[in-house]
Amino acid sequence: MRSAGTCVFSMLLVFGFGASTAVAVTLCATTDSLDTDCGDGSCWLEAALDVAATNNQDDVVRLVQGTFWAEDFDGFDYDSNQGDDLTVSGGWNAGCTNQTPDPTNTIIEGIASGTRMVLHNQAGGDILVRDVTVQNADWWNLFGLDVFTKVTGMGQTADVTIRNCIIQDNAGDGGLKVNTVVYDPGNLDAGSILIEDCIIRDNGGTSGGVVVSSGSVDGDTGAIDILDNEITGNNDTYFETITQNGVARSITIAGNMVTGNGPAGTGGGLEVRLTPGAGTAESVFVEHNQILDNVSNGGAGGLLVDAPASTSAGVSGGTVFVVNNIIAGNTASSHGGAIDLLSTGGGVAGDEGQRYVVNNTITGNEGGNWTETHGLLIRGRADSRIGVYNNIIWGNSPMAGGFDVRMWCDANTTTWVYDNDIDLMYTGGIVHQGGNINDDPDFVAPLADDYHLSPSSVCVDVGDNTAPAAPAVDIDGEDRPADGDGNGTVIIDMGADEYMLPALIFADGFEIGNTSRWSVTFP
Repeated sequence: MRSAGTCVFSMLLVFGFGASTAVAVTLCATTDSLDTDCGDGSCWLEAALDVAATNNQDDVVRLVQGTFWAEDFDGFDYDSNQGDDLTVSGGWNAGCTNQTPDPTNTIIEGIASGTRMVLHNQAGGDILVRDVTVQNADWWNLFGLDVFTKVTGMGQTADVTIRNCIIQDNAGDGGLKVNTVVYDPGNLDAGSILIEDCIIRDNGGTSGGVVVSSGSVDGDTGAIDILDNEITGNNDTYFETITQNGVARSITIAGNMVTGNGPAGTGGGLEVRLTPGAGTAESVFVEHNQILDNVSNGGAGGLLVDAPASTSAGVSGGTVFVVNNIIAGNTASSHGGAIDLLSTGGGVAGDEGQRYVVNNTITGNEGGNWTETHGLLIRGRADSRIGVYNNIIWGNSPMAGGFDVRMWCDANTTTWVYDNDIDLMYTGGIVHQGGNINDDPDFVAPLADDYHLSPSSVCVDVGDNTAPAAPAVDIDGEDRPADGDGNGTVIIDMGADEYMLPALIFADGFEIGNTSRWSVTFP
């Protein structure tokens, strides 16, 4: 990050656009394509991006509220090799002195033959995009919003943040593409990626809705965090960290609504890959999401997770946590209607990381192929260790036959299956189990996608509080475990929802029939 120096543009202290605060050049981008002179700090968006790419300064580009139409298929482009930070934000008034951070008031509008926003930092520099809508772009090999950072030397930062944006109705290659990369050896670390509070919907094209990846050679990849987004109606979704010899850092996908996506080739709702190469890997966290009504033309209608072992002997691959999700109504033409939890090939020398599937509600999914796995497909090799605790995996086949859980495992794969509500299970390998039930979980209104537990549900207060990775809150953010049956004992429920008793009128629980707490009983 460079100091601002002398400049003809307006110089402001910029606060709230990232972790750091610094003096930067601020440009007010207008919708007037005839205003290409940025000397007064205000000009057409494309002109502002051109200045930002070449002025050797960190830049803040503030978009005036309105609709921005590009003049040709190239759209709005920023391509810099100067290592500077860039912030693009929408919602500003004329003069860019006050902001209303609503993405619907600032639109990058596409045309039939192209138009998109491309922001590339070729030699370090962070990029932040917030409070804008990018829509209706259509060019055969382009995304609506394409953000890329590359690290070429030690000390460079190259993080990407996309926050409070709408990416919708883009065709061509898809909606949103974010890449952070290192192409050269030298223990260089790629930038991290955060996509938060965005709506990514109804994007078609070759790749579909959102493609996010971070890669390095022998340094660390960036961590990927996909938090609290609405990802709906897209052709496909894909998330990966990949390294050859460094560290593949964690991927966290949490708090998202993922609905109606596909038909994808595999992983109709989410496809997540943590690839260490000959290096090491951290973890995959898929937590507190609703993954509903997605379709795959291959396997994994709802969720595919691939976290292979390192190719180096004695080095472990990433740990996988699939915790506290609702995964329902998904369809795969091949195996794994809800989840396909992949394993490492037998010829890979390293050790496989552990997998945990805990407190999920998995219901109403359908898979095809000879495996007939409608719910959870577990694959394992000799060193695989998989824990399945406190889940509801029930009612996944709308037709006769098939399984809610199928273990497609080596004879030495070890799986722990405890305190779940499972209808049909096909076991393989070494299976330790106990506390499992097979009964209708009694959801409130499953046909309306309401998978809360009814007061009479057999899944209330029957889980294991000490299960590995047991969540501290449920899918609604309510504290768990809770005393759901009012007997004075706090036990976690099965599934993603923790049933909460209504507030008591009588301290002894009289109104819920808790006779164990009555001080006097009568015949």
